[in-house]
Amino acid sequence: MEGLPYPLSALDKNSQVTQWYKDFASKFIPKKPKSIIIVSGHWEESVVNITANPNSQLLFDYYGFPQETYQLKYPAKCDVELANKLHNLFSEAGIPSVLNTTRNWDHGVFVPLLLVYPDADIPIVQISLKTNLSAEDHIKIGKVLGNEEIRKSSVIIGSGAITHNMRLRGEGAKEVISWVDWVTKTLTDPNTTKEDKERSLINWTSAPGGKTAHPRPDHL
Repeated sequence: MEGLPYPLSALDKNSQVTQWYKDFASKFIPKKPKSIIIVSGHWEESVVNITANPNSQLLFDYYGFPQETYQLKYPAKCDVELANKLHNLFSEAGIPSVLNTTRNWDHGVFVPLLLVYPDADIPIVQISLKTNLSAEDHIKIGKVLGNEEIRKSSVIIGSGAITHNMRLRGEGAKEVISWVDWVTKTLTDPNTTKEDKERSLINWTSAPGGKTAHPRPDHL
């Protein structure tokens, strides 16, 4: 990742973003989870990959940032047992997946977790995106991760953003506001069914400001 404005703003000790992340767990997940399942916008594979690396390190997949951002530590372990369980669940759902024993944690994993769970004492499993970036495919992946047994013990994090266009300036910002309004209504409207919401999300490129907010849907 190139050193454009704010991609690592969550590490700015004085930012509102930092405080929001620090407060997140206590506000929304008061019970400490047994494990963390995280999907980052910075890992794409032709089929779903699941981390199963018992010696996971940090992957500094960016450049042009201050030197201290390459000296960060987050020594959380990979939950290999959970990785195998997820691999089996994907198989049962007819979704091809592989266990990846060499992948390390990219910044879509360690940047938010440094703030949300700074003790690094909760084991992690990272799930890749598919390179086709199909909304329909990824909704199916999400349904597997939503398995009731998994959700009882794990917190599931989508490490993306409601908008992701770092080069956006001026008039385009108005389109993004329309997009944010659309997403919020689509996800929270009590008068629409889950199926209606899924159809809307699959066709997100037709929504106002969608392609402006996400020139590429990797963070969506």
